[in-house]
Amino acid sequence: MNSSERQQSFGAPVALCAEQHRHHGFIASTSTTKTPNLFAPITLSEFADVSRCYPILFFNEDAVFPVAIVGQVRRGRQTFSPLASGTNTYLPAVYRLHPFMLEKLPDQDAGILLFDPSAGQVVPLEQNGAALPLFDETGQPTNLLRQFAGFAAQIHEGRRQAALFAETLRNKGLLTPSLVEFSQPSEQGQKTSLLYMISEPAFRALPSNTVYDWFQNGFLEAAQLVLLSQRHWENYQ
Repeated sequence: MNSSERQQSFGAPVALCAEQHRHHGFIASTSTTKTPNLFAPITLSEFADVSRCYPILFFNEDAVFPVAIVGQVRRGRQTFSPLASGTNTYLPAVYRLHPFMLEKLPDQDAGILLFDPSAGQVVPLEQNGAALPLFDETGQPTNLLRQFAGFAAQIHEGRRQAALFAETLRNKGLLTPSLVEFSQPSEQGQKTSLLYMISEPAFRALPSNTVYDWFQNGFLEAAQLVLLSQRHWENYQ
């Protein structure tokens, strides 16, 4: 996970560990909203569900990755509203995992589970009798925490695959700047970044051997779902 992805999910994440959080618990939230962002990073396996509800674009200049546009964009500026709550509206995995996320350790096949303290869902057990323990009396993860960690690992791997897909699109020259821009804080002040979309003419012009290879590895269907998701732009004008 890079800094751009982390900023989209957390303000100041905290590493969850038994030494500091042994007597902490988790409070489930019935709300489907969190700090609203323009977009949510998504996994490759989510494309079919996301494409039913949101446009899929691509973010970042260096390590490009796909995102679902979950905020509203009107007349060149960003306006935000809570994610719709309905049986037909898909909630991206990063929102369902919130307030947790997994960050892989550099050059290691391991990671640490982070949580967003501003969510108020990871709290001392003594402060809330409804909180479910995250660690047992010996400091070992409870089944609840193992479930969160497992889900986080699935999302991390899914986003790795999605980033590989996005990088493949860029290498083939299929990504073109969209009309959507995203502003975020940086050391030099506000930084404006572009969001990219698939160029349909370039996609239709792919050579047959590439089309076959992408059919074999699932990238062809993924690209078609991205193009299909563009129909949602009429809701963002």
